[in-house]
Amino acid sequence: MSDKRQKKDPNDRLKLKEARTGTSYWMCLSDEMVLFILRHLPKIDLVTVSLINKKFRDLSRDDSLWTELSLDYQDIKQAADSCRKLVERCKKLESLEITNESRDPRPLNIMSVVIRAKKSLKRLDVDRSIRKWTDFAMAKLGEMEELKSIKMTFNAHYQNPNGVIQFPKLHQLENLCVHINNVGRYGIPGNHEVVLTMMKNVLQQFKKLRKIDINIADESLVDILAKNNPDLKKLLFCYRRGYHYYDHSLPPVMDSLLQRLRSKFLNIDFGRYFRNEEGCSLEY
Repeated sequence: MSDKRQKKDPNDRLKLKEARTGTSYWMCLSDEMVLFILRHLPKIDLVTVSLINKKFRDLSRDDSLWTELSLDYQDIKQAADSCRKLVERCKKLESLEITNESRDPRPLNIMSVVIRAKKSLKRLDVDRSIRKWTDFAMAKLGEMEELKSIKMTFNAHYQNPNGVIQFPKLHQLENLCVHINNVGRYGIPGNHEVVLTMMKNVLQQFKKLRKIDINIADESLVDILAKNNPDLKKLLFCYRRGYHYYDHSLPPVMDSLLQRLRSKFLNIDFGRYFRNEEGCSLEY
C-alpha cells in the first residue's frame, strides 16, 4: 500500500498546487468568459495578466478591453513614444482622458498621442491645467473626425495676438465643455470682453450640440447657441472660488441672467456650479 501511495504522490502534489493557484480553472474557461472577467479589471492589472502566458497575453490585448484609456501628463512627458504605440494599438479606443496629477503647467504636445486614435476616438477629456494650445495642436484636433464629446481649457494669453481662437470645425460634436481662462502676464486678469468674443468664435460654428459646459456667457451668446443647435438640452455655467491667480479672472453668471434664460428657453435645462480651492466640482 505504501508503494501505491508513493506513485500517487507526484500527481497529488500537482493537483494541490493547481488548486491553490487557480491556474487550471482559468485555462478551462472559454475565451469569451475570460474576456468578460477581464473587462472588470483596471488597465494596469491587464498588463500584469498579460505576463501569465501566451493565451492571457493575447486575451489581455483584445480590442474590446481597450475602448477607454487614461494617460497622465508625466506618462506622455517621460514615455511619449510608448504612449503613442499604446494608443495606436487600441484599434477601438473611444474614450481618452489626459490627466495631470503633478499639475505641471509647462506646454505638452498631447496631440501627437491623441491623433493616433483619430479613426475611433469619440470622447476626449483634457485636464484643465493643460491650457496652452498651439496652432499645430488645433490643426491635429481638427483631424479627429469621430469626436462627439470634448473637454478642454484655454489660457487666453497663449492664443494668437488678435484674441481669436481658431477652433477646428468639429461639426459632429454633441457634448462640448470648453473653458477659457482670462489671465495675462504674471497672473494679472485681462479683459473678460475679449474672452467672451473668443468664446463666441468657438461656439458659433456648432450645429449638433446637446450639452454645453462653459465658464463665460451673455444672453447674445446663448441666443446663438439655441438658434444653431435645435437639439440643445443642457447648458452649464462654471466659475471658480478661491484666491488663486486664475480663479477671480472672470465674473460668474449672475442670478438675473439665469432667470431670464430659463424663462426664454423653456426646452433647455440651465445650471450653474463652481470649483472650490481643491478643484472639485460642486453643484450650485
